[in-house]
Amino acid sequence: MPIDVGFDLRVTGHEIRLSPGETAARHLDGKGRETVTTGTPAEIAAAMRRAGYVVAEPFAHRDLDGEWSRLLPDGSLEMRDPNDGQGFDPADKRRHQYRVRAGVPESRALPPEAVGDTWRDEPGPPAWEPMGQLPQWDSILTAYLRHEGARG
Repeated sequence: MPIDVGFDLRVTGHEIRLSPGETAARHLDGKGRETVTTGTPAEIAAAMRRAGYVVAEPFAHRDLDGEWSRLLPDGSLEMRDPNDGQGFDPADKRRHQYRVRAGVPESRALPPEAVGDTWRDEPGPPAWEPMGQLPQWDSILTAYLRHEGARG
């Protein structure tokens, strides 16, 4: 889906996150002229840099495999523990999600995909909770939280 925010991100400090499948970005320059940039996310990022935008590099890590550890379209990190429960299918494992909001790392645990996003007898998906301190060990989670600007 094209991005049309209606204002100049360079002035307001807002950000755009491109999902891996996006192929176009639409934005307005300081004089109200619309610009459409098409291409791969890397090509769009390069064009936006040339236009004067600051473009953050997407998170990348050797353990980001798209199955046990993956980035979701909203930019949060989802991880599954292969030792959780029975069976070998990642869809049958609990999902641990992580994000950073205003420098604060947050997490939540969701049931397996086969169950949905809500635990049995709960009214809706679990709320995001502050994590406290960053993990001190070197891991995909630590790398992700630092990349996203977590303080602590």
